[in-house]
Amino acid sequence: MSTSETAAKPAGNWTDRSPRAFGSLTPEEYIAQRINPIRAWYDRKASEAKRNHQWMRACTVVGGALVPVLTNIDGSWAKTITTGISLLVLVLLSLESVFHYREQWKNYRSTEQTLEKEYFNFVAAEGAYRGLDEKKAFLEFVDRVEGAIASENSSTLNVMTTVNEQKTDKPPQVSQGDVSVTGGTGTTVVMAASTTPAEEPAPAPPTAAAPTASPAPPKPETPAP
Repeated sequence: MSTSETAAKPAGNWTDRSPRAFGSLTPEEYIAQRINPIRAWYDRKASEAKRNHQWMRACTVVGGALVPVLTNIDGSWAKTITTGISLLVLVLLSLESVFHYREQWKNYRSTEQTLEKEYFNFVAAEGAYRGLDEKKAFLEFVDRVEGAIASENSSTLNVMTTVNEQKTDKPPQVSQGDVSVTGGTGTTVVMAASTTPAEEPAPAPPTAAAPTASPAPPKPETPAP
């Protein structure tokens, strides 16, 4: 095997890679040892995630449609089949929330397409590489490719390890008398306390004003005898 063939052969793993001098990697070697293997990996993983996601979704949809029909059929066999299908649908939905095949499919495929776009832009000296000399274009190419791979790794790792929680931008304003209850998933439920407002004493009826005594009429004067 010639030296050029050895340099162009993608490394199987990290232990197969011999030390290299600083700045000695050429564009051809980078494409052969980095771009082509990682694109093939993303393409394979995206196809697997897509197939798993579509099969699980199809099974849950069909199972969800069959259960109401089977419940209207008399017979122990129908009850057994209904129970089995319901259990299968529940298991598939639970597994989807664990493996996140849909998110994996989207992340892997979009990253694979991004790498393909960057590759053709680089070899055609188009897009971000237009007008750059070969050295600067290659450094820009490596930076953009590695950035896309790092972004995918972070996104997929976040999806696979983060528990789905309901997030709110602003905490609820709890007024006086409200009760805050935190469930096992960390969701806070604010319930208004059932309080009956104190009854205000009824206003006293207006007191009737006492009648004003009219002045006595003047006594007539008795003439002197």
